[in-house]
Amino acid sequence: MVDVLTASTLQETRCHVPKQRYVIWIDGIGAYLICLGDAVDVGGPVLGPDAADISLLANLSRLHATILRSGEHYLLQPHGTTTVAGKTCYEPVILNTESEIGLGDSVRLKFHIPMALSTTACLEFQSHHRPALSVDGVLLFQDNCVLGPQQGSHIHCPTWSQSVVLFHKDGQFWCRTYNGVVMDGTLVSGAAPIPEGSVVTGMDVQFRIEPVD
Repeated sequence: MVDVLTASTLQETRCHVPKQRYVIWIDGIGAYLICLGDAVDVGGPVLGPDAADISLLANLSRLHATILRSGEHYLLQPHGTTTVAGKTCYEPVILNTESEIGLGDSVRLKFHIPMALSTTACLEFQSHHRPALSVDGVLLFQDNCVLGPQQGSHIHCPTWSQSVVLFHKDGQFWCRTYNGVVMDGTLVSGAAPIPEGSVVTGMDVQFRIEPVD
């Protein structure tokens, strides 16, 4: 059961969550924005600290909508014209996996949670609109996410022969593998922290994570 959250409660929560954004660059796959906060703003193209977490090159207000994590659930708080599954939203609405979000006249996003054992969610761009920061998708990161060859991975890496689990602990990203990867010239297996700026490589794995803010 999810408590009904008022707009003022959502706004108060949003104001107390600093932006924590990263980009993961995966060789041969693409780039993905990682948002760590429990409240993620979506809006139009604004530069500087007032920009939304996901700032789209589209005719949207600076703060058009907020996606808020509440326990195991996600809610969408509309600030401008917003639809979920084709229905106009005026109050916070629960997002179900595979929900289509409409913003303004033409922006379309797909929300989904790929794995039952992880509450990390993904946003895919259904319309041609993209963020000012060029990425292929967005991870609303919570607990962990899986990069790998399986179709149900948070980021599908079809050319990989192993999966990599990312998680965030003590202010930094860690990865867990079974076959091992190389970081800063050292072979590591199991769970290990990823040093800032390091490129993680394996037999067919290569990625790096960089902070945006």
